[in-house]
Amino acid sequence: MKRIFAMLVCFLALSAMTTATMAAADFGLKGIGVRVGVVEPENLDTTVGFGLFLDMGTFHPNVAFETFASYWSNSFDVGLAESSFRDIAVGAKVRYLINTSRPTIHPFVGAGVSAHIMRSEVSTSDITLFGETIPGMSLDATDTKVGLDLGGGLRAGVADRIDIIGEAWYGFIPDVNQFIATGGIAYKF
Repeated sequence: MKRIFAMLVCFLALSAMTTATMAAADFGLKGIGVRVGVVEPENLDTTVGFGLFLDMGTFHPNVAFETFASYWSNSFDVGLAESSFRDIAVGAKVRYLINTSRPTIHPFVGAGVSAHIMRSEVSTSDITLFGETIPGMSLDATDTKVGLDLGGGLRAGVADRIDIIGEAWYGFIPDVNQFIATGGIAYKF
């Protein structure tokens, strides 16, 4: 009997919290934005990355949600071979908005998950030794990995429907962890 009563109390408390949270929710497409910045992939040179994101609103007054897609690539020569690596990521992030005394400035911390489609290529050109030509070759591999993103930043309103964003994220991705620092602009609907 005590277990049934405890379960009923938990259910009622959870229902009350869910109702209060949903009443404060403002979930749905609220804006679109672009990002550009530097990416420092593990064991590779720093490169430029680009991204696009959708502001999906809040499901709690201080918790915002976004979906995103990003891209970066890196090419370099290794002796007689040329190597390239690229990452296309699609994911979602949750940001906890920190209240400030200025309603247009919103610092945040957040976390997210993303799927990374990573492609690496190595190619060599033809080599001629002692009159004999050794044909070049090309190898490539594509792999999909799941990553965890942790970071934070600042979002500031500069006009009625325009926000600027500065943020830094660290992506925990198997074999290719990466630090990303970006700046962006968001248009609010």
